[in-house]
Amino acid sequence: MSSKYNGLEAALRSARLNAVREITAGERTGTDVIACEELLLPWTKEGPKGDGSHEVGEPCTNAGQSWHCCQAHNCNNNPDIEPGQSPAHWAPYHTTDPARAKPFIQPTGAHDAYLKGEVCLWTDGKVYRSTMETANAYSPADYPQGWQEIEGGAST
Repeated sequence: MSSKYNGLEAALRSARLNAVREITAGERTGTDVIACEELLLPWTKEGPKGDGSHEVGEPCTNAGQSWHCCQAHNCNNNPDIEPGQSPAHWAPYHTTDPARAKPFIQPTGAHDAYLKGEVCLWTDGKVYRSTMETANAYSPADYPQGWQEIEGGAST
């Protein structure tokens, strides 16, 4: 392999480490995270340390969605804990950018609810922005007055 690619790989590793550090420290919004989600590592049961542990704030991707760990756990002891399957442990990131809207994921509490201005891609293929002043745990179908359709929707 040429040194050109070794340099690119090193730059990518550095960018990934910096992004994860900033995300874990809470220095990045969900919009920031989703904009650079290609830098996030895919979720694995082994976790980033390889010992099955997952720490609060840890970002990852799984099934086309960016997630953050909201409760520390170890998959060696709890093999069924997975982003998208265990909302007490993993919450999705949301964005305010309609071009990067992610499919709606039903919130289970304030920790994963949509905030005012955040968007989702609804099952009708349209993008909706949360207009509620408080955390929005309702879907566009269940509480349409809490959402506004974005004209033009998401880019494909």
